[in-house]
Amino acid sequence: MREQRVVLLLGASLFVAGVEASLRAHSELVVVQIDEPFSNVQGQIADLRPDVIVFDSGESSLDGAPSLVQLLKQSPNIPIIGIDLDANSEITVFSTQHRRVIKAEDLVQAIQSLTSRGQD
Repeated sequence: MREQRVVLLLGASLFVAGVEASLRAHSELVVVQIDEPFSNVQGQIADLRPDVIVFDSGESSLDGAPSLVQLLKQSPNIPIIGIDLDANSEITVFSTQHRRVIKAEDLVQAIQSLTSRGQD
């Protein structure tokens, strides 16, 4: 038996409804849809403990970026996927990494490791 993954869909656009219907066809996924702004879902995320959060990034313009950043901070181990139908269904995966930066060299190291392209 395959392990089930909890997918949290945020939003109520027609596109999100279509994604929900498509994902429900996969028995290894438990799909939960919530139509609330990012800033209001933290309690539900804590209760659901989703494996991934998916939202319509075309519907949720980056005007909501502060809420998205807050969501990333509050749920650092949960990948967040934005799907933009207007950009040929392109996805953007948002994730966080926490690092301690005490001096400038720490920041330089973080920048170098995040931007390395396997050119070691």
